[in-house]
Parts: sequence; structure tokens; C-alpha cells
Amino acid sequence: LDLRGKRLNKDINYTENRIGTTNLNIEKLLFEIVLKEDDIDEKRGILAETIRQIHESESQSLVEITLSHDNFSDFFNDLERLEGLNKGINLYLAELRGLKKELEIKEGEEKEEKENLEGMSVRLKDQKTLVDINKKDKNVVLKNTKNKESNYSKLLEETLKKKEALENE
Repeated sequence: LDLRGKRLNKDINYTENRIGTTNLNIEKLLFEIVLKEDDIDEKRGILAETIRQIHESESQSLVEITLSHDNFSDFFNDLERLEGLNKGINLYLAELRGLKKELEIKEGEEKEEKENLEGMSVRLKDQKTLVDINKKDKNVVLKNTKNKESNYSKLLEETLKKKEALENE
């Protein structure tokens, strides 16, 4: 029982350490998710500005376009650059969303692991309680047995003295 109790204490400590590690992993993932959300928000702002610029470019009349650029090729180069930037930002946003989703999945897995470890910790503590109760019961039985043995020894000793006294008479 002592050995089992020690083993359970080690298992409980190990499980509690794993719970602590899992908590740290969850906190790290939450921080990474917040960073990705901030990055997504920043890219959304850039995308909104790009869309605004594209809209401005598209809403200009042919005369305004001609006057705002030295030639049409400059305008088309600007338009292509903005469209390329827009596509790049959309791809980057999609990638960030994917990464964020992966982090959220990992967070869910870590939380599930934490719940499993906490359940294991409760079971181990229950087992330790049972071992402690069994140990206490064993000690009570040993104490009672020693008392009975002591009483039996005294009774035997008295009986032997009486027998000896009877034999001497």
C-alpha cells in the first residue's frame, strides 16, 4: 500500500505538471490567435485602401484619367499594380485565416487534452484516497491484532502460572 501510495503521488504530480504545460500551450495559442487576428485586421485595412484606390481610378472619366497620368500606359500600369496588390492581399488574408483556423483547432485539442488530464488527476486523487483509507484500515487491524495478541499472551501467562501453582501444591 505504501508503494502504491508513492506511485500514485508521482502520477498525480506528473499529471499536474502536464496540466500546467497544457495550460501554457493554450495561453501561447491564444496569444498567437490574437496576433493573427491583428494581422488580418491590418491587412483588411490595406485591402480597403486598395479597393478605395481602385474605385477612385475606375470612377474617373476618360478626361480625368488622361489628365492625371502622363499616358495611358501609366494608368494601366497603376491599375495592374493595384489589382496585383489586391490579389496578393486576398491570398495573404486567406493564408492568415487558414493559420488562425489551425491555431483554433490546436487550441481545441489542447483544451480537450487538459480536460482529459484533469479527469485523470481526479481519478488518481480518488485512488490515492482509497489507498490512504486502506492503509488506515490496515493500521487499525494491526493495532487490534496486537492488542488481542497482547491480551492472549497475558492470558496464557496467567494460565501457565495457575498451572504451575497447581502443580506445586
